[in-house]
This record gives sequence, structure tokens and C-alpha cells, in this order.
Amino acid sequence: MTIGDDFKILSDKTTDGVRHITAVPSAIVCSAQIDFDLIEGKIHNLRYIKGCDGNLQAIGRLLDGMEAGKAVEILSGVNCHGRGTSCSDQLTRVLRKVIGYPGECPSFPAGAGTRKQGRENRDVEKRSKQRRQINYRDYAFQA
Repeated sequence: MTIGDDFKILSDKTTDGVRHITAVPSAIVCSAQIDFDLIEGKIHNLRYIKGCDGNLQAIGRLLDGMEAGKAVEILSGVNCHGRGTSCSDQLTRVLRKVIGYPGECPSFPAGAGTRKQGRENRDVEKRSKQRRQINYRDYAFQA
């Protein structure tokens, strides 16, 4: 088993042409559950329970009405903090299984999912944050 392949599909039911899927993603990501509908091969009503709420809501809105295969192509291999997978990558793994998408998940660079890679990602984020900080004394405010 590769990193992140421990997801479970709890429910996969079709009613009136709407296929509703509920899955539990890998334990190494922040989200606890993924719910979505497939209507004529398109994603609708994507909801995550737990995780980065704003980002996951945005993903749900962006993917609404998108072909499931296209979502798999776009989101496969997204790596969150060196874990080797992410909440969005977990969605693609579930989609691959339920729609029978051909091919494998993309390979990850050497070191992905290791503590060292995670530290390197945090260092890059810290440097980026420092660059974004604004020194308000450099600005002259007039009343």
C-alpha cells in the first residue's frame, strides 16, 4: 500500500440517477469525511467534514459540475506539508475507485511524506510569511 491509500468508502448509493458517495480519507490528512454526488459523471454537492474549512469549501465550489475525470487530472498528487497526499488528493483517490479511472496516482518526488520534507516546507512557508510582512512605519499616513 502506498502513502494515503488507506481511505475507505463508507457508502455508494444511487437514487433517481444521483450517485451519492461518502468516504473516510486517509488518517494522515486533516479532513475526517468526504461526501459528494455524481450526476452523469459530474461532481456536485462536495462537502468535507473537518480540515481547512475555507479551502475545502472553495474546492467544492470550483469542482461543482466538473467531470470527475477532469478533477482527478487536476488534483491528483497534491501534497500537503510533505505528507505525500492531501484532502484534495484523497478525493481523487476515491474518485478513481468509484468511476474506475484508468492509471495510477502520480509518483511523488523522493522524500515526499518524510519528516525532512515537512520541515523544508515549513521553512519555505516561514520565509514567505516574513517577506509578506508590512512595515507600516514606511508609509506616511495623512489625515
